[in-house]
Order: sequence, then C-alpha cells, then structure tokens
Amino acid sequence: MNKMITVVSVALMVVQLSGCVTNPERHRATWEPVVPPAQPKKIATNGSIYQASREDSFFTNDQARRVGDIITVKLSESMSASKTASSSATKEDINAIPAVAMITSNPLLQGMANGTSTKEFSGDGSAAQSNSLTGDITVTVIEVYPNGNLRVRGEKQVTINQGDELIRVSGVVRVADITSENTVLSTQVADAQIVYVGNGGMIANANTQGILGQFFMSALWPF
Repeated sequence: MNKMITVVSVALMVVQLSGCVTNPERHRATWEPVVPPAQPKKIATNGSIYQASREDSFFTNDQARRVGDIITVKLSESMSASKTASSSATKEDINAIPAVAMITSNPLLQGMANGTSTKEFSGDGSAAQSNSLTGDITVTVIEVYPNGNLRVRGEKQVTINQGDELIRVSGVVRVADITSENTVLSTQVADAQIVYVGNGGMIANANTQGILGQFFMSALWPF
C-alpha cells in the first residue's frame, strides 16, 4: 500500500513539473544592417558638360564595390565525408611443465600440466556523412579591403507556422567574381561562414515525448 502511495505521489509531482515546461525562446537576429556612409553634399551645377557632382564612370558598371552595396550569394554547397577502420589481433599462449611428464605417466596429470590459450580480437568501423545546401541569400558589403576585396555579411530569418529558419552568410568576395547581376557563387566566397539553423516548431514538439510519458516509459515506473 505504501509503495502504491509513493508511486502516485511521484506521478503527481511529475505532472506538476511538466506544467512548468515552456517552449525554448526563438532565435533573435543579432546582426544589424550596415548603413552606407553619408554622401558629400552635391556641388551646384555650373552649366558645363562635365559635372563634378557626378562620380559615375563611363567605363564601370553597377557592380557592388562600396560599403552598403548588396550582393546575392548563390548557395551551392555539397560536402561528403567517409571513414573506415579495421583492426585485428591474435595471441596464443602455450604453457607446459616438463617435470610433471617425467614424474608420472598419467595422461590426466600430464594434460593438466600442459595448457594452451588463444585470444582473438577483430573490429570494423565505418562512418559517412553527407550535407547539401542550396538557395539564395542577399548580403551587404560591410568593409572594403585595400586590395579591393569586399567583406560581406547577411542573414535571412523566416517564420512559418511557428517554425523558425535562419541562415547566415559571411566572408570575403572578389569584385572580379561578381556577375553583372550582382550575384556570386558561395563556392567563390573566401573564409566563408555559412550557418543554417532550423526549428521545426509544432512538428518538433509533436515528435518529442513529454515528461510524463518519459516517466512511464523509464525504469522508474515499477509496473
């Protein structure tokens, strides 16, 4: 009877604790947009063909090259790795006592004086992993290096049906790799840091067993 009372008390305690469980806090973006530097005040026109207030060149296009410009990164990442290992070992020991064979001719005693032991071990292991990521994300130029390379950074956060998806990209891009449409492949981004985090929301919660269910399925439940 006392055992039953204890079990019921523990079950009620678990139910109370399960009511205190809250969903994890959603990820909040920490990267602030980069604002381009303020442009100098335009010089008044003087009526001539060449205007000093216009900095556009006839020999350049509109490719991103300044702080605050945007570039679309074409994500095309595919990585795979595999590893196999095997090992084997054999050890054999033979022990004999010659003096026993000289003292007696009893085959039972002679068998006890001679012994053979063999130990063998063999093991195999393998591991494989494959990941791929495709899509587009627009990033912002946050720094221009002295050699002309661009430091870019950007993120995209999408919330659908209580599920969050976040992707962040940062790295260094050569101006020569930027297309006329201001796009660049992710494989051409140096020192790339690509982070993808997904939270299934309701789907993940539906596939997770509750605390009370874990208690009844664990070894603590005596029945």
